[in-house]
Amino acid sequence: MDMFKTLAGVAPLALTLLVAGCGQTSPEDIQAWQAAGKTAPLIKATKDPRQFIRVDAIDALAVIQAQEAVGPLVALFSDPDQVVVHKAIEAVAAIGSPAAEEPMLKAIRFDTMPARLAAATSLGELKSEKAVDPLMAALNDEFEDVAIAAAIALGKIGDPKAITALAKTSSKGSVRLRFTSLDAIIQIGGQEAIDPLVVAMGDISEKIRPAAVKGLIQLGAVSAPAAVTALRSPNKYDRESGVAVLEGLHALPTGGGDLVWLKLDQLAAGENPKIAPAEAAALAAIEGGLDALVEAVAYEDDGIREHAFLALETIGEPAAEALMISAATKATPAATKW
Repeated sequence: MDMFKTLAGVAPLALTLLVAGCGQTSPEDIQAWQAAGKTAPLIKATKDPRQFIRVDAIDALAVIQAQEAVGPLVALFSDPDQVVVHKAIEAVAAIGSPAAEEPMLKAIRFDTMPARLAAATSLGELKSEKAVDPLMAALNDEFEDVAIAAAIALGKIGDPKAITALAKTSSKGSVRLRFTSLDAIIQIGGQEAIDPLVVAMGDISEKIRPAAVKGLIQLGAVSAPAAVTALRSPNKYDRESGVAVLEGLHALPTGGGDLVWLKLDQLAAGENPKIAPAEAAALAAIEGGLDALVEAVAYEDDGIREHAFLALETIGEPAAEALMISAATKATPAATKW
């Protein structure tokens, strides 16, 4: 009998809880509202006391690109739940509203990495001119993903003043960061882009060098003087990249010392190049090329030095005096030993 009394007392309470539970938003409700494009109940659901419902609602608003939800989502940037904060920032970034610019300028300075990452990405998509300075600062973020997102964003914005900061990250750090920074510099373009691209021509990475060459070719004829200078570089990669740029610009030298250096670089290209006596001797016939050959004999690179010496042997006595002066004053230790 007591058991029946207990059940009778519990039943109304259970019924009350069941009815109350029926009024709560469910994941199925979120899915239905998303499918129907109903933003009002989704915005309301972002205030639900249950984290998983709030997160689902935020994600749904991002999916349906609800412009009217930007304000309520931005309000969540100061929510005490960091998961909700990050989801809200990502949602606003995905919606891509111009109204997001000011909140994202604040978010890029947040303490948490996901916030800065989403903000940097969003500011790039918005092409925010106000974001150039904070994005330049973000290139030095302790998390590389944020720095990379900042570099991508600066490339999209296209402000030339960012090139100085991008030049620093294009020459240090991981290959990912260097490559992304270089790509941003190429996107921005202009005269300011030449110097960092020239530096990257001699990079040790086989991913960086071709990107630099492509960028210099893309810039056009203004790149030719730097590429000609690179033909004489002590750095083998610089020389090979210089040849590639000139080929891409259809601006190969046609005479004088520049032509001599082009030929020497081509003869010395690759690993363990074979000595080609006939082609080396042909260098002797290039008018105005004597000084370049004498200069080349002082180089440590075996391929360049030996081909230059063979050409000078062909010239004979007229080259002897100039060669001795160069050997005494300019030769590197390796060349002197040779």
